[in-house]
Amino acid sequence: TVFRHDRQNPDSIMSDFVRCCVEDDMGKLWIGTDIGLSCYDPRTGRFENYNDANQYFSRVKHASIWCCRKDGQGNIWIGTYYGGVNYFNPKYEPYTVYSRSPIRKKSLSDNVIGCMVEDNEGYLWIATEGGGINRLDRKTGYIKWYTRSGTDLSSDNIQSLYYDGDKEILWIGTHLHDLNRLDIRTGKIVSYDDAQATPQAK
Repeated sequence: TVFRHDRQNPDSIMSDFVRCCVEDDMGKLWIGTDIGLSCYDPRTGRFENYNDANQYFSRVKHASIWCCRKDGQGNIWIGTYYGGVNYFNPKYEPYTVYSRSPIRKKSLSDNVIGCMVEDNEGYLWIATEGGGINRLDRKTGYIKWYTRSGTDLSSDNIQSLYYDGDKEILWIGTHLHDLNRLDIRTGKIVSYDDAQATPQAK
């Protein structure tokens, strides 16, 4: 089945430019587009759309959605382009916003969000495209920054994350600056040079 935006149909998907999607605990599919969120209900076959003009979505600082993820408690996390991270639980009223601010321990290092992963301890690892990686403690709201200037990370422009839960390893893909390997237990970062194909300890 192909779903496309139809200007004549308010129950169609909001945009054909889709970047991400995630299923919530109720079986609905949340779809991130370049102009907002669409929620697809497979029972009705209809889309409910949320953007800047919608009251439900009004607190999101930017409607261009780059990534979305569901955590272990059923919350939906939304990474935006220049609007930070927003999260809500579909069963309740929304929601909380994390963005860059002068209060470092409670803010993101950058507002352009690329992707997110959750580790075994429930920490949320947030990739940015200019501020490295942010680790969010959801219980306290404390955010730890992993940046090129503060750690051995080879770049602050993070394009992808992969979490190996068995080994407690976070693999970090950067833009033009090698693959990085973060051992979460020790905090040690190793980069892999693509020309030598060998790890370069820093």
